[in-house]
Amino acid sequence: MALVALVLTHNLVYLAAYGAAYEDVLVRTGHDEDWTMAVAVILALATVLVIVAGWRIATLWVEARSLRGTGTLSPIDPAGLVAAFGVTWLRLGAATGAAFVVQENLERASIGQPLPGLGVLGSIAFPDALPILLAVTFAIALLGTLFRWRIETLAARVAAAHRVRWARPVHAPRRAIPLAHRLAGSIHGRRSAGRAPPLATALP
Repeated sequence: MALVALVLTHNLVYLAAYGAAYEDVLVRTGHDEDWTMAVAVILALATVLVIVAGWRIATLWVEARSLRGTGTLSPIDPAGLVAAFGVTWLRLGAATGAAFVVQENLERASIGQPLPGLGVLGSIAFPDALPILLAVTFAIALLGTLFRWRIETLAARVAAAHRVRWARPVHAPRRAIPLAHRLAGSIHGRRSAGRAPPLATALP
């Protein structure tokens, strides 16, 4: 996410600052073929990750739909979702900003130009760098948070459904026989077993 945010922020900053001439400016500021190759690789990896995440959501959704009614799920926590997005945006913004500053200074150093330092986040050469960085990281953090939330929600629903499906049934407890009935049956049995035969049958 940080690499994608860096690439998008970098190109949008140059496009906003220099318009149609931004490609010539990129060449003059040390952005050679290696940078172009890096951009292509990062965007390709980002596309693959989005496809994989979408496939994961689709498969979990199909499985959750087939198990519908066999599990329960806790309701959505809006405060928790907003907090997760805020943390993601904060971390992504800090990482992207640091990477952008380091990259621009290294590129200037490689061609012998003065180092701009933190000025790349707001100067005459990069007037809209900070707003663009915040906007790009906001969008990417929101997308990443929603993907993560959807995957975790569906995975939790599927896990809950499997727990319910594979749970062993609880057998009903035996009804206790009252003590008086047990004693009466026991006494009656002992009396019947120990009773002597009639006198007539006992005599020869």
